[in-house]
Amino acid sequence: MRHAPAAVVILASCVAALWMATQLLRRDDALGIPAYDQAFFQQVVWNVDHGRGFISNFTPNSFLGLHFSPLLIVPAALELAWADPRMLTLVNSISIALAAPAAFLFLRAAFSPSRVGPYLSAGLSAGLPFIPTMQEAARAGFHPEVMALPSALVAGWAGLTRRPLVMWLAAAVALTAKEDQVYTVAVIGLLIAVRGRPRMRRHGTLLITLAVVWGVALFLVVMPVLRGGADVDTGHYYGWLGTGPAALLAPIREPGAVWAQISNPSGWTASFVLLGCCLFLPLLRPRWTLLMLPPLMANLLSSHYPQPELHLQYGLLLVVPALVATAMGGRAAIAWVERSPLARPHRLLPGKAAPPLLLGAVPALVLGAVLGTLPPNGHASVVFMRQPGLSRLSAISSVIAPGAPVAADNDVAAPLSSRAEILVLPSLCDNCYVVIDRIPSPTSFMSPDQRTALLAGLHETRRLLADDGRFQVW
Repeated sequence: MRHAPAAVVILASCVAALWMATQLLRRDDALGIPAYDQAFFQQVVWNVDHGRGFISNFTPNSFLGLHFSPLLIVPAALELAWADPRMLTLVNSISIALAAPAAFLFLRAAFSPSRVGPYLSAGLSAGLPFIPTMQEAARAGFHPEVMALPSALVAGWAGLTRRPLVMWLAAAVALTAKEDQVYTVAVIGLLIAVRGRPRMRRHGTLLITLAVVWGVALFLVVMPVLRGGADVDTGHYYGWLGTGPAALLAPIREPGAVWAQISNPSGWTASFVLLGCCLFLPLLRPRWTLLMLPPLMANLLSSHYPQPELHLQYGLLLVVPALVATAMGGRAAIAWVERSPLARPHRLLPGKAAPPLLLGAVPALVLGAVLGTLPPNGHASVVFMRQPGLSRLSAISSVIAPGAPVAADNDVAAPLSSRAEILVLPSLCDNCYVVIDRIPSPTSFMSPDQRTALLAGLHETRRLLADDGRFQVW
């Protein structure tokens, strides 16, 4: 019985990994993964494997100037064993599933020494990979921040259980996943500095300091130098606020526009659902719950469509603050129950009332089933329902010279992105092979009229090399 909580979490993690990998690989086989961002990351990983460094033709100069993600060396190393873009899909699925055991370790340490703590931790953690936020992250395709989530939680567990070396190593992994993880690590450092054992509180303070210094160095020095003055796609997300100090005056200059952004109901609803998946325990410690506000505000103020709604990967940055607040709220709930005169000692024994705490996973599972975006949920995108086409694409693309530049339809770009230059139509280059899918992608960047004009131009200027009835290579 003592090992039941851990066993439940491990089982849930395995089920989540198998379910997500099955659904996402099926989408890959149906060519339902958009070029942005799977093709984007696959090309970087391929370049790393071929000694070309962190570069991509999607962004000028170093990719690290856009997103500081040296941790991409992990999928790059794995692709040495299986050189296929679908490796990123597997890394994505497994990383999300690993959040469950990492959260269990973290919450169990936070609830210690309560005898019911492991059961409440297991209930909260077992449902974590299935919540709508995590399903959205899975649907988004691979993003390196999914690898940061379990690492940050392991850092929190290590800090609360007096394992400083493990804490620092896990925090370093999280920091190298993406530049915005400085906030995640700072939140973990704050928890350790406030609630850690006396010997560890100094480490927590140092972790906050490191995260702040690391963030300032990245955003103000390292990444601008790596960009070399070039504009990046993410630059316009907050351009409407102004630049430099003027951005801080946006609430005064344009109060109506700022209010319209931060009052976006979709973003607040997604945050409320996340709290529900945590049994609303964060609300028992509202000051800790406020840690969710900075990343929420950052998302709401962006003009980039999926971000204010916390769709795709954008809700991930709220998960660790939510779990930290859950840890503190859960401690308060356990303490209240243990002090209550209505709670007799024998009712708190693991053999009595504790096992039902595993039902804490039910709200997360129900909300994931109702609001989730992966099959078999009804909200799943139509791209999961498309007919398989990857094997046909692989066969017809064999006429393309190895390493040659390719311009491809949005849905076929990711499988073809293991090369030095990959463009997404309607972008073209003079020496590109052009790959067309006759079944239009629902996420295409071209209108029907643009597509008709592009195909007409191909007939006039290029030679058809292969046509299997669905795919064409020019």
